[in-house]
Amino acid sequence: MKLLDVKERWLMCWLMFMGRGVTQAVRVVLGALMPFIAADLNLDHQEKGTVLAAFAAGYMCTQVLGGWAADRYGGRGPILLALGSLGMGAYCIPWSADLFGANGLSACLFVMGLCEGPSYPSMGTLLGRWIPAHERSKAVSISDTGSSLGSMLTFAVAPPLATLYGWRTTMRLWAYACLLSTAVWYVYATNGPDECIRISVRELEYLRQHNIGKAPHHDKKGRHAPFPYALFRFSQAWAVIIAHAAFNFGRYFVYNSLLQFYVEELGTSAVAAGQHILVGQIFDCLGKFGFAPFADRAIRNNPASRTKVRKVISGVAFVAFAASMAGLAVSYSVAAATCWLIVAKIASSAHVCGFKSNYLDLTQTHNGVLTGVGNMIATFASTVSPLLGGSLLDGSRRGWESMFLTIGLLDLGAAAFWCVFASGDGIDDKIVVKQCDSPRTVTEDPEAVDVVSPAVGKARKSAAVV
Repeated sequence: MKLLDVKERWLMCWLMFMGRGVTQAVRVVLGALMPFIAADLNLDHQEKGTVLAAFAAGYMCTQVLGGWAADRYGGRGPILLALGSLGMGAYCIPWSADLFGANGLSACLFVMGLCEGPSYPSMGTLLGRWIPAHERSKAVSISDTGSSLGSMLTFAVAPPLATLYGWRTTMRLWAYACLLSTAVWYVYATNGPDECIRISVRELEYLRQHNIGKAPHHDKKGRHAPFPYALFRFSQAWAVIIAHAAFNFGRYFVYNSLLQFYVEELGTSAVAAGQHILVGQIFDCLGKFGFAPFADRAIRNNPASRTKVRKVISGVAFVAFAASMAGLAVSYSVAAATCWLIVAKIASSAHVCGFKSNYLDLTQTHNGVLTGVGNMIATFASTVSPLLGGSLLDGSRRGWESMFLTIGLLDLGAAAFWCVFASGDGIDDKIVVKQCDSPRTVTEDPEAVDVVSPAVGKARKSAAVV
């Protein structure tokens, strides 16, 4: 018997909210604790940049593999692996730092990134198998707000705890939270409606009416379709990938280094800086929930407007974020910097209704692969960001100005590319047609290319006629 009458698709969204929150908190706690870690281990700017980039370097290596596995076998398993491994790794970070210094810290973070890599594309796969098109902005907002809330609580709570109890104890508290969320996911998460024993008949029928909940397509012998290389022959796929990369480049520089900007350039303490960053995170959360209802309503009332909705929201958001970076570059007071940080966070939050939802618009069958490739390239951008920051930030004001303006110019370019090439229309059927023309799809068994999905079968017949 259920304690609360919560629809299963929204329960899954709230589980993803928790999972994203915990994984993001563990990921950004390093930035929140970096002033304490750097002072303890005597790290210079270059070493701090290397340590901050280590997690992202490992994280991007397993994105595509994790997404491909989620498409084939479901997203629950990869997420459980990611959560459990991340918790164990966070618990071991203090030992690694004590035994091997900066190199040990970087190695531990790299392994943690490897294990956590499959989580993001796997959550995309789960959303694709649970959420209809007209509810995607809300679902992505819920999931993504977990990330914002995790960051918000981390920057608010981690510096005071580190001041009182040390950064090692603080890191292990984050590890315990991650391990607890692993247990919750193990009990309640499922790969899709067809595997969920708690779902009501009414909700299952509702999802099936919207073509949600069906298993990924298989051939007659039960083997899964080949890797969808043809997916990356579409400009709209590259539009969402490039948008994600530009977004991450700026976002993770702000996450990892803005506290340092407040401390070094604006003269605040680490605790006070964390509180100012907390204000930005609050607006980030509010923005995500504020934009989603309007986007979903527009798409529900006029499904043909989906492309326009996605283009306008992310296009404007990129321009606003670029403006905020220019504002930070010329900010000499805490109040001015925090105002521009709020603008940046509101702009970032709007993307849940733009390119982040667009992953689900483009493909359900191969969402894990598309999200994996997109997040891999975006993670590479977030790896380059602190490394570039480590080289530009030489302790002078000019270094910060150069970095902020670089991020702003990159976002303006991303806005232009997005507005030209983005699309809200699905491409699953087109992928099959392209895949038919590719020599990669040739198999030993001629019947192995047949698939169960009616939409895919229709596309194949059309390709045969042509």
